[in-house]
Amino acid sequence: MMLFQSADRRFGLRLDARDVKKITKLCRRAFPNETGGILIGRYNERHDLAEITGISPPPPDSHQAPTAFYRGVQGLQRCLQRLWHGKRQYYIGEWHFHPLGTPEPSGRDAAQMRDIATAKNYRCPEPVLLIVAGTAERPLDFGAYVCLESGGPLKLAAQESPT
Repeated sequence: MMLFQSADRRFGLRLDARDVKKITKLCRRAFPNETGGILIGRYNERHDLAEITGISPPPPDSHQAPTAFYRGVQGLQRCLQRLWHGKRQYYIGEWHFHPLGTPEPSGRDAAQMRDIATAKNYRCPEPVLLIVAGTAERPLDFGAYVCLESGGPLKLAAQESPT
């Protein structure tokens, strides 16, 4: 499991080992291209921790290149509606792979997340951005951010996983 939190503990992200493994597999398969998808889950009762219950692979209409990824939308709306009605899970944010890069948002990533935070149709005023970086051979680095409507991405620090 991976756990990330803001310094003031207002925002957190928990990712199960199963989803870490799935993201790692998708990144290694896409290398040397960028890839990504959406984060699905729910918030805890205090609304200070996003609990990821699933991740999507890149939709079929996505475009992948070594220094760019444009996430498509094909099939996502139906998937999200099914999860909401069946399990009360919903869109939490985005995950994205930077091959040979760092787990930090680019200017384009930050702008996209600001757009999502302010878009009425997303209904997600504080979307999470999980960025994975590295190579096909080495362990991948993970960085997590919450994107506030009023500013840039706020980095969430990796925490020790409880055993």
